[in-house]
Amino acid sequence: MPSKRDNNAGSISKRNAKWRAQITTGHDPQTGKLVRASKTFKTKAEAQAWIVEQTNAINTGSYIVPSSYTIKSWCDEWLTIFKRNVKPTTKDTYNYVLTKFVYPNIGNELLQKVTPTQVQKLINSMLDNNVSSRTVAYTIIVLKSALQKAVDVGHVPKNVASVVEKPQVISKEAQYLVYEGRIRIVEACLSERIGIAYILILFTGLRKGECLGLRWVDINFSENFIYVTQSLGG
Repeated sequence: MPSKRDNNAGSISKRNAKWRAQITTGHDPQTGKLVRASKTFKTKAEAQAWIVEQTNAINTGSYIVPSSYTIKSWCDEWLTIFKRNVKPTTKDTYNYVLTKFVYPNIGNELLQKVTPTQVQKLINSMLDNNVSSRTVAYTIIVLKSALQKAVDVGHVPKNVASVVEKPQVISKEAQYLVYEGRIRIVEACLSERIGIAYILILFTGLRKGECLGLRWVDINFSENFIYVTQSLGG
């Protein structure tokens, strides 16, 4: 027989040597019907403790509705819905680090079940496999951002990526082209259809998108000036 409690506090019933706890979490906003959550435990004490914990969460507004999101399915939705306005190249980079590093390790883990330890093991694995510290740090930033949005919309109570140990980013000394190297690049570009674009980037420091965004009106031939007014993805 179910063990009844006061209104909305939940109930406990014994089934096949296990204890099933059930609580009412609220009402469906569309149908008005009661929404319930349940969980099975080995002992009655565990079931009672769960009911108390969930009821307190409901009363304080911190209750998290159970979700079937995995890390991969949530990050995919995060990219599609919440990052739709970022530059295509930035979005591609987000997707790259997630697909290359995150999904093979914890992509199938449930969003509400993944732990800080699992995220830390992911980071340690990247470092053990000689992934650059800069790429590891960037992966943490992307994953942390995706999980923070899950916190903001109420899917999880905390961001498990916010407590991982970040690697020290080691800056490599920049390597610069000597004069002879630039001349060889110019000579190679002269025979290419868009070689002039590479020459322009080489001698001005323009980014690729800035070079692609140049128009004739942006070039002042009399004063030898280029005005950067827009950048195109590419």
